[in-house]
Amino acid sequence: MYQYIPKCSKMLQNCFLGLIALCQFTTVICEVSNDGSTRPSLDISQGKIVGRSQTTLGSGKVFHSFQGIPYAEPPVDQLRFMPPKRLTNWEGVLLADDDGKKCPQKDAIFDSTPHGQEDCLVLNVYTPIENLQTDKSKLPVMFWIHGGGFTSGSGSTDFFGPDNFMEENVVLVTTNYRLGALGFLNLEDDLVAGNMGLKDIVMALNWVKDNVGSFGGDGNQVTIFGNNAGGAIVSLLTHSPMAKGLFSKAICQSGVYKLPQLFNIKQRHRAFVLAKMLNKDPTDSKSLLRMFNKLSAFDFVKGAPKTFDSTEVRDVQKNIVPFGPSVESGVNGTEVFLSTIPEDVNELPNPNIPMMFGFNSKEAIVYLRSLINSPEILDKLNYNFQFSLPFRGLQFPYNSDDYIKVAEEIRRFYFEDGVIGNGTLDGFVSYASDEIFYPVDKTVSEHLQVSKAPVYYYRFSYEGSLNFYKRAVLNDADSVSGASNGDEICYLFLCKRLKHVYDELYLNEEDATDLNVSRRMVRMWANFAKFGDPTPEKEDDLLEGLKWHPASSTRHDFLDIDNNFQMGQHPGSQNIAFWDKIFNTYSKLEKSANVKVEL
Repeated sequence: MYQYIPKCSKMLQNCFLGLIALCQFTTVICEVSNDGSTRPSLDISQGKIVGRSQTTLGSGKVFHSFQGIPYAEPPVDQLRFMPPKRLTNWEGVLLADDDGKKCPQKDAIFDSTPHGQEDCLVLNVYTPIENLQTDKSKLPVMFWIHGGGFTSGSGSTDFFGPDNFMEENVVLVTTNYRLGALGFLNLEDDLVAGNMGLKDIVMALNWVKDNVGSFGGDGNQVTIFGNNAGGAIVSLLTHSPMAKGLFSKAICQSGVYKLPQLFNIKQRHRAFVLAKMLNKDPTDSKSLLRMFNKLSAFDFVKGAPKTFDSTEVRDVQKNIVPFGPSVESGVNGTEVFLSTIPEDVNELPNPNIPMMFGFNSKEAIVYLRSLINSPEILDKLNYNFQFSLPFRGLQFPYNSDDYIKVAEEIRRFYFEDGVIGNGTLDGFVSYASDEIFYPVDKTVSEHLQVSKAPVYYYRFSYEGSLNFYKRAVLNDADSVSGASNGDEICYLFLCKRLKHVYDELYLNEEDATDLNVSRRMVRMWANFAKFGDPTPEKEDDLLEGLKWHPASSTRHDFLDIDNNFQMGQHPGSQNIAFWDKIFNTYSKLEKSANVKVEL
């Protein structure tokens, strides 16, 4: 998969020395591309790499990109389902000038065709330092973790172009990690312990610690940030001893460890169900692993969604993913990412780092495509309301008195007259959005109890031409108000799918409100990485005197990211009060969360 420029003969090496003397880049070979331009090249711990020079879409600022850099051995053959293995050095020069392959996946929204390959553990590094040889700056590093429900996504420039952050003089790193069963299968024993995808990210963070200095970054000043599942992973990293000391700040966008999709029960059982779906009949872990190692990666991508049905979702009362983060057994001294479900914030390995938490005003808009295309779903939901609970710790026997009572309370709160249909799409969006909002808000409360560092809180409400996900799922983006899950992404990053929109915005730059929102957001995110404060006390014409105050244990101050960027208090207080009442009234220990299913 990787392209290497092979070692040269002695004569050619001598020729290259003459070229090197003319170059202005670091430890540097300066490679000459086919079009005659020079390429930045440097040494890292595994060998030499060659990237490419680019300019930002906005101001034309020069930056260097090094893409598709492997950070671990390919997780193939006997390394499938294993923790990542440290990468050995390569010979020659690695050509790192394009996005690497995505991990095996299919996208439920945009591309349902399985694609990708297992040799996918790569990352991308972008640096705004033009002359890496003479400029000894050590810039803050921002390490992005993509979302996708633990089943799809990558760190590629499809959605995560670096231009905006290059304007803010930070080093940006984006990464891939294993997805689905290949990244999260857990047999609850020492053969396959689970959380391989999370351990991939820890390996990538260790790589950054060892190598980012070569790109002008400060390995001791790393901010991890991510959205949705990526935000949940950021939250989990703050709880994992494996990640201690690998980052100094964290941003959780629409995702925290309390999301109901995390920590599915019956992990071992689900693995054997998957085997049966793939026409295999293993008798134990060893035979299952032998069989799984002979299958195609796409077998797992296609088979995983079939391992549970609507009855299971109904009984668990959670919106679950087949394979995701789970508790590890820690058998035989294997290194563990998580040994228990994080519940006690007093045991945080990194309790006193600055944190930012946020959510989008109408997260569940992204789900509307299926409801609009299949309106009968709402009718079925109306006659057989199978609710989802946005928090662990609460579960009811199906059709019990408590189940029926809670279902009726939820219907009355979110749906006019308790009726679910086409006329109550807004109510459905509000209800489903609280599956993200409520866990985020409760996580903010927890951190405020124990952390001595500031906690910043935001709501992204802005609606504009860069709200990609909302516009992708709705023919009429104005028919439902609010910002969908993921809608903040194309304000922070340059999204290839919206290249034509950016081009139009830059043609009318002075009047482009969308660009102003984007620039202000990126400035605040970069300020947080630099100073631990999104709006530090310094003159800034772009932020125009805006002050983002941290939240406190008695008052959830938050920044509403909309046209006016105004501070508010206690977002969604009515909805929070409703769910607090539900949990205070009906809460009971969810004992099944730690039950192992023996086969």
